[in-house]
Amino acid sequence: MKLLTFESLWPQLKNHLRSGGIFAGHLFGIHHTVIAKKDRETMVFFDKKAVEELLEDFEVFYFQERDKDRIRNNEMLRSHDFEIIARKT
Repeated sequence: MKLLTFESLWPQLKNHLRSGGIFAGHLFGIHHTVIAKKDRETMVFFDKKAVEELLEDFEVFYFQERDKDRIRNNEMLRSHDFEIIARKT
């Protein structure tokens, strides 16, 4: 099975979502460090501007950026993500 990249998946998702269809999801932010470094190498992370560009063809109902520090096993980590609910225009 061929592994899809986000760059190839997002246009497919948009094309298959009808006008008026709802997208609800989470995207990781560029400051996110909660996931192990070796796993982050195969993931995609976004800044706010990039997420807003992805949503240009959507009416956004809910958009929340969360970016906060937390401690796990005496290690300082950063949780950074975007919560999205939007309707395709």
